[in-house]
This record gives sequence, structure tokens and C-alpha cells, in this order.
Amino acid sequence: MDRVDKWALSFDNSFEVFTWAFVEGQEGFYDIVDEDYYWTYEFKKEAYYWDYDEETGEEIEDFRGDVEYPTDGKTVSTEICSDGKEYGVAIGECSTGSKNYLTLRDILTDENRSFLESFVGLKPSGEGGPVYISWNCTATLTFEDGTKAVYDVSGGDEMMHLVAPCVHSCKVCGACTEKDRSLPCNFSYRQYEPLFVCSCEESTESDIVVENVLTTSATTANTEAPVTVVIDKVDMTTAADTAYVEHITQEIADYEVKSVYNVDIYDEYSGNPYLLNQWGGSDEELTVTIPVSEENAQALSDGDAALYHIDGDGTAAAVEEFQVVINGENSSVTFTSNTFSPFVITGSEKETPTETSVTVTKDADANSCTVKYSITAEDFVKTPTLYIAFYTDKNALVAVSLLDEDITYSDEITVSVPSGSKKCKVMLWKPTLAPLCVADDCDI
Repeated sequence: MDRVDKWALSFDNSFEVFTWAFVEGQEGFYDIVDEDYYWTYEFKKEAYYWDYDEETGEEIEDFRGDVEYPTDGKTVSTEICSDGKEYGVAIGECSTGSKNYLTLRDILTDENRSFLESFVGLKPSGEGGPVYISWNCTATLTFEDGTKAVYDVSGGDEMMHLVAPCVHSCKVCGACTEKDRSLPCNFSYRQYEPLFVCSCEESTESDIVVENVLTTSATTANTEAPVTVVIDKVDMTTAADTAYVEHITQEIADYEVKSVYNVDIYDEYSGNPYLLNQWGGSDEELTVTIPVSEENAQALSDGDAALYHIDGDGTAAAVEEFQVVINGENSSVTFTSNTFSPFVITGSEKETPTETSVTVTKDADANSCTVKYSITAEDFVKTPTLYIAFYTDKNALVAVSLLDEDITYSDEITVSVPSGSKKCKVMLWKPTLAPLCVADDCDI
């Protein structure tokens, strides 16, 4: 069995194994009719530091991050070490069914989300950083003659790391595709090194469409550095279901997203991304003006909308002070900040279900079933999948369909009944989130 390591793991980019390379062409093997993949994984953050004994002058190795592995059913163990930083280990396991790859979406839970998000942008251990990621996959293959074979493959090396999906993310490696510059955009600045620029021979750029609404020159406060400010408005019709939007809205998922703006700052002379306060401190600031619709400007002015800045790890920070100009097509919002990239204008809080549930009923006058489901805001961020399966009277599977890309807070779906079906079962489920699993069935 082959494995493919993609150094930049993100929401969509994955650890992947290929079973066909192991069995193809081997005499005595039938065609594979079923596959099941079960994963275990470990995310470790640790670091070595060197210091000197002031009395003896000898060099001392100071290891930070040697924390205990999680116990008592927990999946994360961390501690704040002598340098004031958090180190630790996150472990876990999950099934991806017949899907032969594992993404960050499959791994994230309420317990580990905060710790794993802190890996975003950190150097891998192979580059002198604190991050080491490893995994193991057990693949169970069922062949045409009914026999089964189990294979284990392990992966992980010193170059694996997590990247935050930016608006330019490559769909292959997850890193920024801004190859016309020597460094990535501001949202990928976390270590401000070319390590986070897409290095694929044939990169596949994101399908997200952006419209440039302003490119202007400016000067930073206190340092008086000349910069170029590029403000792009994100087309939400092309971005709504992307990892980028999921990442930047995870902390504001309960609110209506009115507009998303990607704000990048570049050094006026070199053209490279300019990182405010890159040498420490927080005094370097920049005042920017974003053109907005008159409707959004009025809502911001009336307090019916809010403006958020999204950091690289997904943290949403409300912009408390801003000035609004309400003037038709020339409306705008102006504010000062010491960090940039995505800014989101949100509206009122969404009306979401108070209970996660699912039901299925047979339509008396049609050869179909009606599935109704509702998901609370808390469960919705876990990206559940809706399984709809049909069985014979002897519980043999006739057909199964999955709905995971068009999941909303609540919906009603009509599904045609395939020939030979006697029972329909529907399940709202996520392999790594067993408490979310709710199911219902009906006779046909």
C-alpha cells in the first residue's frame, strides 16, 4: 500500500493512502468491492532550547514540552512551560469509511480544536520548529470473493505542518499561490517565510473569486513606512462552502456574514508582504478605508452590524472603533489596526434550531421518502454528514447517498426510493463526534 504525504495539511488537504498500488496486478486477488479506513493520529508540539549555566558557564540543554500523554479518556494534554508558551500532545482516532484520506475536518473536535489551531503557521521540526505530526491508517479491504485483507501504513515526518487556508490557497497543497511575489499574502505570514508559499509544479488555484475594490498607497503610523494597501472583496457565491470561509467564520458562525474583505499590505519598494510590528511591539499601526455598500455602512452606523478582524488561527476580534461614511456608492468604513488580512462584516444573529434531530417518513402517494433534519449552532460547526440508506427486507444494503456539502441548519429533503427497498434509514453523523450521531428509520 502506498502513502502520499502532503506537507501542508489544511481543512481540505490530506494524508492519503492508495490501496490499488498494493493489490493491482497481484495474482489471486479479486476486485475490491468495499474499503474501510481507520486512523490514529498524534500532533505534538515540543521544543529544545540551549542555555548556559551562569555559575559554571557550561551549555545546558533545556527541553520544553515534554508533557504527559492524555489519559482518562482525554485526547489533549498541554502545559505552559518555562518560556511562557503552551506545549503538548493531541491524540485521537477516527474512521473515514470508504474515504482513503484524512483531513483536518475529520480530526477537529470541541476538545482539540483550540490546541490544533495553534499549530497553524508554526514551523515543522524539520525546519527547527516545534511541530511534529504522525499518523497510522488501518485499511480493511473486502474482495469480490468475500475475503478480507487488512493492511497498516504509517506516515508522518519532520516536514509536516498546518497551514491556514487563505483566499489564494492551492487546492493541492493548501499553501498560498501568490507566486508573483517572493513571500505569501498577509494571512499566511505566521512565520513570514517562503515555506508557506505553494511549491507545486502545477498548482491548482482556489475557485474563490475576488474583486479589487481599492489599491492605494499609505504610510504606517509611528514608523512612517511607505506601503501599498490592496483590498479585495470576496465573492461569497464562490467562497461560501470553502475551507477559507469555514476557517475565518468559525468563531462568528452564529451571525449572518454580510461581506468579507481580504486586506493585504505590501512594502512599496520591494513588493513583498509587509507585516506590521514584525520586529516586536504593537505600536506600528495603519489606518485603512474599505469601500462598503450603503446598506452595510448604515447597519454599522446603527449598530445592527459588526466588523471583525480574523487572525491566522481563526480568532475573531471585533473592531471597536471605526468611522462610517454613508454616501451611496461612495460609502465606506475607516479604522486603525496593527494587524491585517481578512475583515468580515456580520449582521444579526442567525435563528438556529435548539435541538439536533433527524426524521424520515414514507410519502404515501409517491415512491419517495422525506427527510427532515435540524442542527444546533454548536453542532453545525462540526461539519456533520447526512447518510441516507435503503435496505431490503433482509437488511441487505440497496443504496446509500451522502449529503455533506449542502448541509444547512435545517432542511427538508425528498429522496426517491430505489427498486427493491423495504426500509429507509437516515443518520446525521460524524465519525469523530459520536455524541452528534442521531438517526431515524421507516418502513417502505
